[in-house]
Amino acid sequence: MAISQQEVFVIMHREGQVFAQQVEDICEQIEELKNESTPFATTNEPTMKLLEVAQPHY
Repeated sequence: MAISQQEVFVIMHREGQVFAQQVEDICEQIEELKNESTPFATTNEPTMKLLEVAQPHY
């Protein structure tokens, strides 16, 4: 069964939209973690710094 080029583009576009939404959700979660005064943000400081560095790349 052959897939047309148009079908490939539609699938890629749909997958790109899903990925973009996931990235947006992750960035929002990072912001929430940065603003919370929970033990996660303080005890996992290296992780938080890594997330802050990675966030702009999304």
